[in-house]
Amino acid sequence: MAELMETGALPGSKGVTLTDRMARFGDVYDLGRLDGRNIEFSLVTERVEGKLIKRLYSGNAWTSPVPRDSRLIGHGHPNETATQLWPSPGDMNTVNARVKLVPQRGRSKYHKGDALKSLTHRV
Repeated sequence: MAELMETGALPGSKGVTLTDRMARFGDVYDLGRLDGRNIEFSLVTERVEGKLIKRLYSGNAWTSPVPRDSRLIGHGHPNETATQLWPSPGDMNTVNARVKLVPQRGRSKYHKGDALKSLTHRV
């Protein structure tokens, strides 16, 4: 992540493999706002040669690519407008699709606020 911050490189739809042990959402957000730009980044987990790795992709101010065979960890909105402060319908669809795959440990319903917390507080 430090190299991306230094160079300002955009991984685009090809993505880059992160070798950092930990990736923080604050760093993803800062990368999207670097030098005044407004770029959305997606942080995902992918299986490559049998190993789980973290990869980062960049898009534009409104979208960022998420490969079909990956698992979205999260993404950062560059906050170009006030509406980007909240999850988009596409964001919530992604969260809800993921929630359906995860057992709910004694819960009968997964609430929208809980899904938002898991997006914003987990890495």
